[in-house]
Amino acid sequence: MSKRALLTGLLLAGSTCSASLGQIVSPVPASAPPKVPDYQPPAPPPPPPAAAQPQPKAEPEPDLPPIDLVKRDADGKVLPLPVPIAEAVIEAIMPDVKSEETKEKLRKLVEDRRAAVENAVAKNVKVMLDAREKVNKLDSITGYEELSNINTEMQPVFVNPQLLDMATAAKLLTRKESDRAKKAETEYRRAATRLPEANVDAIIRANVRLSVMEPMRAMDDLLGRAVERWSEVRGQIGLTDGQNAAVSAAEKRLRDASSPSARIDAMADLLKGLSEQQQNAALAAVAKPMPADLPVAPPTPAKVRPPRPGKPGGTAPGTKGQPAEKPGAKPAEKPADGGGK
Repeated sequence: MSKRALLTGLLLAGSTCSASLGQIVSPVPASAPPKVPDYQPPAPPPPPPAAAQPQPKAEPEPDLPPIDLVKRDADGKVLPLPVPIAEAVIEAIMPDVKSEETKEKLRKLVEDRRAAVENAVAKNVKVMLDAREKVNKLDSITGYEELSNINTEMQPVFVNPQLLDMATAAKLLTRKESDRAKKAETEYRRAATRLPEANVDAIIRANVRLSVMEPMRAMDDLLGRAVERWSEVRGQIGLTDGQNAAVSAAEKRLRDASSPSARIDAMADLLKGLSEQQQNAALAAVAKPMPADLPVAPPTPAKVRPPRPGKPGGTAPGTKGQPAEKPGAKPAEKPADGGGK
């Protein structure tokens, strides 16, 4: 083979190899994007909400008979209640309360309020000792001013809001039950203060007795407990050497007392010989603990207004800043609940 022929063969072989390699490395053309249809159907609507299930209708409250607290003696006089009016109302409605839980909460509310009144009294023992002396001789007190100011001087020991209002606010009484209870309270108060004699002194006395019953009961309960625990209380009130002699004489009268009421009176006399701070400490030591969750308003300070010349002054029992009833007038229907405003 000539050189010329060999060279021609090599050139032909190289050309064929290059062509093969060029086909292998050539890029693959990109695929075309999918064609979007011209019309897109809308998304299906959401399913309709489930039909509301009919709620059972609440049963209407039954119409219950009125609560009648008014009981009379053979002469037609209204008998006094053994407890403050609102407590008597709560006791009367208990049989109509269906829920045992609600009954228990009502009982606790009554006990908590008693504790709150005891604490108010224990902070104002001097006020209560003075008032107790006046209330014990109430029938002998005459005169618009002197009678009206008993209630006004006791304003710091009246606990507000009232018991029935507390029960309603705590949803222990429905509105209908609350109206029924308050009507019973009003009817008793009206009957107890509607006296045959058109005498302003008698009307005011009747109002005073109703208004002060709650704090006076608390005062006597505290005095009775102080009698039972006097040896313990005595060591907590910081008696001075000079006081010890006077207290020893009062303690003899306390030992010689022949009945519970006489011992309570003797304890009241004993406390009068102590300082105001010691008096408060003595009864605070035997008071029930103050409930933390009871909605009690701040106490109202006593403000006894002097009479204006030629006009009656002071404040009526059970009302704040309002005159007492005039002879023959309709008595106040809603003073404080056994210790109100």
